[in-house]
Amino acid sequence: MKNMKKSNIDKISIVLCFVLSLNVLFSSAIISKAENFEDSQTDTLSYTVSYGKGLYISYAGSEPKNFIKGDPPESQIAEAGESITVALNTFTFRDYSFGGWKYTYVDSNGDKQTLYYNEGDVIENLQSDMKLEATWTKKQDNLKIDAFATYADTNEKSEHYIGEITILKESPSSPAENYEFCGWTDNEGKVLYSPGDEYEIKNINTVIKPVWSVDGEQINYKKISVTVSKGGTASLSEIYLLSGTTKAIRFEPNEGYALDSVTVNGESYGKASNIAVTVEDVDIYVNAVFSELPKDNSGEDSLDPEKNEFKITVNIEGKGSVSPSNILTVKKGASVTITFVPDKNYRLPLEIMDNGNYNFFNKQWNGEYTITDVSEDHVINILFISETSVLNPSIQTESKDPTTDNAPSKFTAKICIFILILAAIFGFVAVKFCNPKTKARNKKRH
Repeated sequence: MKNMKKSNIDKISIVLCFVLSLNVLFSSAIISKAENFEDSQTDTLSYTVSYGKGLYISYAGSEPKNFIKGDPPESQIAEAGESITVALNTFTFRDYSFGGWKYTYVDSNGDKQTLYYNEGDVIENLQSDMKLEATWTKKQDNLKIDAFATYADTNEKSEHYIGEITILKESPSSPAENYEFCGWTDNEGKVLYSPGDEYEIKNINTVIKPVWSVDGEQINYKKISVTVSKGGTASLSEIYLLSGTTKAIRFEPNEGYALDSVTVNGESYGKASNIAVTVEDVDIYVNAVFSELPKDNSGEDSLDPEKNEFKITVNIEGKGSVSPSNILTVKKGASVTITFVPDKNYRLPLEIMDNGNYNFFNKQWNGEYTITDVSEDHVINILFISETSVLNPSIQTESKDPTTDNAPSKFTAKICIFILILAAIFGFVAVKFCNPKTKARNKKRH
């Protein structure tokens, strides 16, 4: 009987030893797996930090000329757990000052968080891809783009505001042989500016003209200005040319119209559809008049009747509404007022685009936009701006905290395994030495 009980206790001991061995093997496997996972994360994973302009550039899909200079910094790639230095800004947004970079992500609780970085800051322990968006502040409130500057030598036009300071070009395009460049002058022609001088935009349409001399005698650019009546077009509207230069001009009537007369500085050129004018000492003003073709016997136009109704289409980006409708039909010559209303957490922009042209407003704009004397179709684009962003940076709702390390912890795994081993040893000792019958047997031996 005693041998049977002893045999049972020995069996229990063998089972516990077997379990203890399994625990040890299992623990080794967990540690090995954790080490391999961590090594694979460190060795193979890398993340990209990219940079965005942080603003909506254009409603038409292309950037307005002279507003954006340069491109955002190139993307940076770093391995998981490494650090990166936030790049310097490499582009400018006219009339705005760069305010740094921002990164928006959703944390583990589902809340949106935003981190702000300055140029040169260090992001440590990188654990996800990041897109940093530029932030901007307006240099001057109620700033309105209301002027243009044109270099007469190239007819290159740029947008400005009255009072803006610009730097004059170092040199004009290649002049004719034997011409010597003297400097720049403007519409008034009273001041000779040197290349690289600062120049203040004073007029809505400023013309910056190079001044030349030939054999010591100063010459200048002269203007050719072409106007046309309703019913036709001309091959150019305005150009500045050196004295002695000849320019060809072509006139084309619209359907249902014919060229009636052409004059150059008041002199008649008849009905010539192609003329050539030579610039001398004065500006040249060309005027072309078109007349409507006669109607047939039925009283109707001999060609298609003139359009009497026009369509106005409003395209919306962001969240908001338009009234009375985003598609309107308006009678010729009538006026129409369109009202834009942003949704909650959105606001009105300070500009809209109408047929490709920007219309700017101040901060007091109430969202009403009026078109008077409608004479053509209109396509209007408006972008309602989110109050949660600076100039509408793209929010990355799927991003996460870039510094959160989700890799398994070897230290935690080892602690758990150590507790399991202690529990197994304690169980073995309890069965082996704390059983009452075992105690009695040991006492009897002694």
